[in-house]
Amino acid sequence: MEEDIKFGKRLRNCCRIHHNGFFNFLSPLVLLPLVFREPTLEYRTLYLLILSLLWYTVDVIPQGVTAVLPMVLLPIFGVMSSTEVCMSYTQDSQMVFVLACFMAIAMVNNRLDRFLALRLLRTIGVNPMRILAFLMVFTFILSALIPNACACSLMIPTARAMLSILDELGVCRALEERDMEIGDGFSSPSAAPSKVANAFYIGIGFAANIGGMLTPWSSEAGYEFLKIYKSNLQIGTFITSAATSILLLTFTMVYLQIAFLLLWRSKRKKQITFDAAALTPTLDVLIQGERENGVADIIITGLLMIVYVFVLIGARVVEEMQYLNDTVLIKYSTLVMLICLVAFVCPNNCSHLNYFLCREPNSYKMSPSILPWSAIPKLMPWNYFLVYGSSLAYGMALEKSGLPTYLMEHLEGVTNNMTLKLMGFMVIAILLTLLGANHLVARVLMMEAVKWATLDNEQPLFVALALCLTSTVAFLLPVSSVSNCFTAGWGNLKSKDMIIAGVGPTLFGYFLILGVIELQRYFPLF
Repeated sequence: MEEDIKFGKRLRNCCRIHHNGFFNFLSPLVLLPLVFREPTLEYRTLYLLILSLLWYTVDVIPQGVTAVLPMVLLPIFGVMSSTEVCMSYTQDSQMVFVLACFMAIAMVNNRLDRFLALRLLRTIGVNPMRILAFLMVFTFILSALIPNACACSLMIPTARAMLSILDELGVCRALEERDMEIGDGFSSPSAAPSKVANAFYIGIGFAANIGGMLTPWSSEAGYEFLKIYKSNLQIGTFITSAATSILLLTFTMVYLQIAFLLLWRSKRKKQITFDAAALTPTLDVLIQGERENGVADIIITGLLMIVYVFVLIGARVVEEMQYLNDTVLIKYSTLVMLICLVAFVCPNNCSHLNYFLCREPNSYKMSPSILPWSAIPKLMPWNYFLVYGSSLAYGMALEKSGLPTYLMEHLEGVTNNMTLKLMGFMVIAILLTLLGANHLVARVLMMEAVKWATLDNEQPLFVALALCLTSTVAFLLPVSSVSNCFTAGWGNLKSKDMIIAGVGPTLFGYFLILGVIELQRYFPLF
């Protein structure tokens, strides 16, 4: 007869094995009193936000599952109709996210990512710290010119290829096995990104967010700011945005070096080993091997990516003109879809030209397209389509429920000091953008803050700018921004990793923005 297990041990085993189920069942019940508070609509919305925030943070179930909560709960709790919720999942920025993923898949499918990675490693070296700095600075510049998701679509595949090559060279691991406990004394190995991989992926995502702060028109939140102040911009606005973004990028770069690459420690403790001079010939051999495998598909895909970048830069200029004239008809989704259509139909080699040159073709087969549809299911992170869609849904819910206005009105009654009010408004912006889409949250907060600043005889422009910049400091969760979604989806990141990486930049960004805005208020010529 089996020996009876004591109650305490049975309870410990049950909690260790089934804690996910307990959390999923108990968390809605613990928060339930919020539903019955007055005013009911605002508190019902707050209940849903806190519940989703807990599920996203603890990560007890796949994030794609948590992302369907708005579809179920927002209509049930009377915040939005089912049609409104479903429509919010398919906004223009969501389509840009999906199409940017398609372009990233085209890079991977045609080996352009490895082609670029080899040459970049040959140029900048194999030191992960130097590589991280390069990836972040280049992403920062790109995201100031094109949408954040599109910048990530070019940089994340390149970073993945770099990690694969560094793994081949023995410099560092791209993946590491972590034991997942599945029972009493039993565990299952699971592959997860290494510390270096986390640094690369998260660095790119954060740099894309920060690049959106460089100028008022570098992000969707910035466009919401321009709608309010398109005819009243000052030189101080540009100085504030540029100075804040550059300082925040520098801090974030150093912070990630410390958090993931263990800056100041020896290479042995960092589990990074390399001899740059000895690895140079190996890189040359790998580059030569790529050439021998043919480069026609790589060159054609590279040309398409160059067109992709320049079309998006041109689209930014056109969109700014449309905003100034209040006639926004063509947005990024239309132009990115145009590039994707070209990738779907354009062949990835030039063998068909032999027919026009009266030469025998290399083979009597149809040339594959740059982006065959069969490649998409293998690489597309469809679960993060839902994750970013939930961010848009919560942004719409915040706007519809009036929760941001409710919170700001209560804060307004606490103090008459504008600096303290601004600090409170910025805290609200950070908390709400943990789940809600940045530009939707920024729009509501800026309109409300401008009203209060005007009543207090304060300059409303810098109050709105502070909230615009703060809403872009969305670093803590994969759902917090489109850049984070792209990074987490392609890098297989966990919420815990992003929280560890995001705490420092979020706090530093908060106080940096507050300090710079206060300087602007008291020294307008700064």
